Amino acid sequence: MQKLTLKLLGTPQISLDGQLLTQFVSRKAQALLIYIAVTGQPYGREVLADLFWQNMPSSQALKNLRTVLPNLRLLVGSHLIITRQTIEFNQDCAYCLDVQAIQALQDHKTGSIQFLSEAISQYKGDFLEGFYISGAPGFESWALTERERFRELAIEGLHALAEQYLSQQNYTAGLAVTRKLLQLDPWRETAHQQQMIFLAYTKQRRAALAQYEACRQMLADEFNAEPMTVTTALYERIRSENLGDSAERDRLTARSNSSGKQAILLTAPAALRSDLPPGLETPVSTPRCDWGEAADVSVFYGREIETAALQQSIGQDRSRLVLLLGMGGIGKTTLATKLAQTMSHQFDMVIWRSLRNAPVLESLLADLVSFLSDQQDSRATIGQMLHWLKSHRCLVILDNIETILQEGGAAGQYRAGYENYSELFKALGEVQHQSCILLTSREKLAEVAVLEDAFTVQVLPLTGSLTAAQSLLTARGLLGSPAQKQQLAKRYSCNPLALKIAAGLIHDLFDGSIEEFLKQGVILFGGVRRLLEQQFKRLSPLEQSIMYWLAINQEWTSVEELAADIGPGVARPQLLEALESLSWRSLIERQQSHYTQKPMLMEYVTNSLIKTVVNEIINKKICLFGRYALLKNNVNEYIREAQRRLILKEVATQLQAALNSSEQVEAQLQEILLLLHGSSDQSVYAAGNLLNLCCHLEIGLTGYDFSGLTLRHVDLQGQFLQGVNFQDSQFHLASFNQTTRALFALAFNPDSTLLAYGDIGGYIAVRRMTDYQLLLSWQGHTHLRGSSFRRFKKVLNQISLKLFCRLESPSEIFLLQQGILGVVFWTSVSDL
Repeated sequence: MQKLTLKLLGTPQISLDGQLLTQFVSRKAQALLIYIAVTGQPYGREVLADLFWQNMPSSQALKNLRTVLPNLRLLVGSHLIITRQTIEFNQDCAYCLDVQAIQALQDHKTGSIQFLSEAISQYKGDFLEGFYISGAPGFESWALTERERFRELAIEGLHALAEQYLSQQNYTAGLAVTRKLLQLDPWRETAHQQQMIFLAYTKQRRAALAQYEACRQMLADEFNAEPMTVTTALYERIRSENLGDSAERDRLTARSNSSGKQAILLTAPAALRSDLPPGLETPVSTPRCDWGEAADVSVFYGREIETAALQQSIGQDRSRLVLLLGMGGIGKTTLATKLAQTMSHQFDMVIWRSLRNAPVLESLLADLVSFLSDQQDSRATIGQMLHWLKSHRCLVILDNIETILQEGGAAGQYRAGYENYSELFKALGEVQHQSCILLTSREKLAEVAVLEDAFTVQVLPLTGSLTAAQSLLTARGLLGSPAQKQQLAKRYSCNPLALKIAAGLIHDLFDGSIEEFLKQGVILFGGVRRLLEQQFKRLSPLEQSIMYWLAINQEWTSVEELAADIGPGVARPQLLEALESLSWRSLIERQQSHYTQKPMLMEYVTNSLIKTVVNEIINKKICLFGRYALLKNNVNEYIREAQRRLILKEVATQLQAALNSSEQVEAQLQEILLLLHGSSDQSVYAAGNLLNLCCHLEIGLTGYDFSGLTLRHVDLQGQFLQGVNFQDSQFHLASFNQTTRALFALAFNPDSTLLAYGDIGGYIAVRRMTDYQLLLSWQGHTHLRGSSFRRFKKVLNQISLKLFCRLESPSEIFLLQQGILGVVFWTSVSDL
């Protein structure tokens, strides 16, 4: 059987039985073979088509894939298993894949010299060096992640190999390894330490001292930092003693079994160890941890999917910066703590710090650098922190990042005096190091948003987990069926903190009965309301406006609908930025360019709007009452009825409760109406809201003056409006009993008990004025002659209407239409 060889470390080369394959139909064909071989997983055709032809329609992408597959089958034969559904690399065929040797280092970092040497020898360069394809960002992201991962594994393998050579006293071979190591990672200080030791013991004392100077200069240029204390101590020992003689070499300590970046110091000669700080003279087998104010997670529910995703990001993808993002109470802190405890064995050091009290950056850096350096370093700079993150594999958890972010502005912007945190987070994501910083926040950071496309910086949005929520309710001893527990969990959006607060209330007031609590129809109270208030008050005015409109609309809302609701005062780019900011805060949900809120949040915003509007009416200070429609006519009927029941009715009810009588409410509304007439800056929705409120309260409107006001979204169906002044009023999106066309003629009978009118379409009707009852109606004709017109004339005479006027021509009669002569019907004078 032919052997397929894939050399992917360095410039990729693929050969079959030693014959280089160059007849790939395209680079994407070559990339597809590489992807399938390295991942070793079967893939559906749709998945591969989307990965390599992401910007094309699905049908065209699949067509391109069908073009590539015959070419690959021709080149590699049975090494690919191609079916109608999937494509898979055949690992039963003879093949050689160089990256597998590097991958093996992940599980055998303390292997023998032979194993480490053979594995490292495969690393000829970075993964897929110089190999790029266009139009496939998903593949490029994967390749970048793998490139960094294999590079880090090679660096760690070289470190381990250098330690083996040191313990074997094979200094010449060790020197060659550390030189290669410094080529790959010139910023790793422990590699410089190893190089200094090997140079000293190969009688190159001056070179060893020069190595220290090169290390010191590099740290100063790149990080504005000084070498570690142990590095300087090693330099002083080499400078003051002749470490190259045989007597000194005999004083090597026993070989160390320790792994990790401190092992170089544990196997060094006693002369080099005599001045080392306490704690570095014995092997360290467990990570050094400082859990600070980390939460107690002895009781933990669910989150298996989120935990697996974080373990993938931190453990396998080797992400440098990970943001755990979610609204307050969703469980970010608990999950981060549990994850850190679970993965702590993979790190040399773990430190947890909460930013709840908003420490200035210098204070935080001083704390972190001191711990990471084992109290050897007190220089509170970003460069020093990066230096220690490079020197050791550390897990740093920073909780409650939102406390250093400003309120009332766009998400992810810093408070005054905390702007320098931006430099820290940017450096942690951009600069190469071997550690991981895990952040938790209610808001996405701008720096993370820019960098998150790379796999080294990742964001995990955290939402409610139904499984975890139901487990929590069971553990709290609440009584109810599975369906009732699910209903309760969904009512609070599966938010763990909100559910814990609700569980306490249910125990105290309803003896633990979920059913009895659900009957109350109450969601918001005490602690839950305060939790949401903390989130809402952080929003910018435009973000709050969007939240109000989403609550009013009660369903998925498009950008166009939001723009129409808010009005022309907000430009479209501002609206889109505000929507993005709300997404960064995890406060809205998006589906096919439509937005909405979770039920718990929607109820809070609705209640906040109602409470504010009621207070404004009572205090006669109009703000939200004029900015938001309490009822909308351009929505589905069921949405309008929900608005009437949940918003308009609640405003009316709370007004009656606050003012004690319907008469007081009416008097207050009349004063608001006078204010609207006297205001030059008329609120957009105030007049329409007031009219809808009066109609809902069944207030008699006779004598009310809405003249000159703009009435938006008024619902006047079934309303008696005789004696209401609408002169020069502008109706927008109004709803009436009957929709008519433009009226161009009106006439009353002599005693004004009947009204006749005609519209632009020739429709003529007569109504009784006492109750607007329709008495007669005709669809006008272009010609009425003889008996037809005589019958119509007779009816007109009976109701004494003067609906027609004689114009210039004495032989013809026309209907007058708003000063424009438009014939509805005509006849000659002789026919009358």
